[in-house]
Amino acid sequence: MALTFQHDLPGPKDIPPQADGKGERKDLGGRTAILTQLESVADALESALGNIRALISKTRADGTKIGFWEQEDLLERASSISLLRQAASGVSKVEASVASVLSNTIANINELSNHHTNLFRLPEEIVLRFLFIHTEEYLDFDEGNENAEYGVRRLGRKWVKLTEVCRNWNVTLKRAAQLWAFIDLSWPLLWNLNHPRDDSLLGPEQLSILRTHSIHELQLGVKRTPTSLKNLDMIHELLKASPTSLESLRVSLGRVDGDYHSHTTLLPPLPVPNLLHLRLHNCWASGPLPSSLRTVQIVALRPDVMTLAHVFQILSSCQYLESGDFEVAADDPSPNLNHALNLRVAEALHLPRLQSFRIRTLSLASFDWLCDRIRLDSVPSLDIHITLPIPSESTFRLPAQFQPFSRALSLSYSRDNFEYHLEDQFHHVFRLGWSGPFLKEIMPILDPSSFVSLQQLILRSNSPVWTECLHVFSHLRDLHLDTSVGELSGLSPILHRLSREPLLLCPQLCTLSLRALPYEYGNGDAHGAFLDERQMANATLEALLRSRADNGIRIQKLILSIDSCWTDDLDRWRPFVDIIEINKDTWGTPRFELD
Repeated sequence: MALTFQHDLPGPKDIPPQADGKGERKDLGGRTAILTQLESVADALESALGNIRALISKTRADGTKIGFWEQEDLLERASSISLLRQAASGVSKVEASVASVLSNTIANINELSNHHTNLFRLPEEIVLRFLFIHTEEYLDFDEGNENAEYGVRRLGRKWVKLTEVCRNWNVTLKRAAQLWAFIDLSWPLLWNLNHPRDDSLLGPEQLSILRTHSIHELQLGVKRTPTSLKNLDMIHELLKASPTSLESLRVSLGRVDGDYHSHTTLLPPLPVPNLLHLRLHNCWASGPLPSSLRTVQIVALRPDVMTLAHVFQILSSCQYLESGDFEVAADDPSPNLNHALNLRVAEALHLPRLQSFRIRTLSLASFDWLCDRIRLDSVPSLDIHITLPIPSESTFRLPAQFQPFSRALSLSYSRDNFEYHLEDQFHHVFRLGWSGPFLKEIMPILDPSSFVSLQQLILRSNSPVWTECLHVFSHLRDLHLDTSVGELSGLSPILHRLSREPLLLCPQLCTLSLRALPYEYGNGDAHGAFLDERQMANATLEALLRSRADNGIRIQKLILSIDSCWTDDLDRWRPFVDIIEINKDTWGTPRFELD
């Protein structure tokens, strides 16, 4: 349980302007601050020097009997030991004192310098969001916590290193309770506690914590889906005891014997009218959600508990919602969805506050149903997973609300997904899956002629329709073609047509990127066929580069994947391009910058 209390932590002190001693100018505060720090170092060094001189005087006065073993008859052994240890102790104290002052001064000066950075000017909420995203994506979680998206997700301890960057981050992270504290309601079960209070694990003193403090965040988790009502009773008690000031709630119920999809627990209505952030994993709350919600993340894969109608209800009733992330059952044979599919709306709702929406996994019918009711095309960040039926004639076309694509600046297209960027940072991704064996012929169907504003095109699947529509891409600057062993010939039609009509097709093309897996990833039995494909691919590329150079529109940058057939003889391409770049990431795609 993350308990965030309202309290004032000491922050950077504001230093008021002061006169410079002559009354002529005002000090903005920075000079006074740095002088104060440097003077503290000078005072510490002067004090250390005084202490060392005192040790010198004491040694001169009392150290006449300090000698060596060879002079054993002249020295006083006991007094020698005492004086030497006093001297060592005195120097150690001086060292510690000076080191402490120097360390604090360096930290204080660095903190003052941080005040001038753009990052320091950001609100704490935004800084915390950046740090939390970094922690979730790049730092480790508890061991054995794989597939944590479907259950309790607890961070490991590496995030603590971030607190050492600066004092501002230290304070911010230490009061970010979602990183370090929550109640795991499975602990009593794991410990197998058998004592008189076992039937009442949450007594009045525990619940009073919720009632008597201004708590903003509450996180509840159970590693294993409860097999008894005891865990649910504890959740009910905690939810009922939650104050109306609660802003963030997360309830994560775990798995059952490795099955992450089988159990979704129905919780009571949420008595939190001012809730801003809600995350429910493997559970769902009965009754309407608070209309004040800003972000919501739901993982509920039992169609008899949560349906697409609930998703629509959240989107339509939470008018302040900025981010929605849902995982629901793709196929919903229950009467609930049949009833939802009969719901009618006058027109699709436009949600101007919604900035990010992700949902998986929808059937094609469910996706069409949702598009009829919500204007998803106006959401800046969109990520939709769709499962298609497997008949060979199955195709996928975007609903009419997403067309035309005349505003798209960047498009990435492959067999199982496509994504495009619009102006104003719009980014829409559609991921396709099949409810059966993968069929190579089933591909998303797009009309390339609609993408008249494209500046970047990434093709990871060869299709004749793209070759036929090259004349449309008059603004195209960056072209990336991706293929695999045995399919090099699939690139030839595009490269060949670009070489034949260089002035008419993609006249602004300046970057060409080619990626192919090295031969050893392919079928060794097809060695001869591969060599023929390789020879044809090289000849076609040379023809393209030569024709554009001869017409004064040479390719400025040629990007080739490492170990591909094009990198064996780089001197062959140098006369026709300005720059040759080797992409060492065999599986990656080069990053292009949009205007």
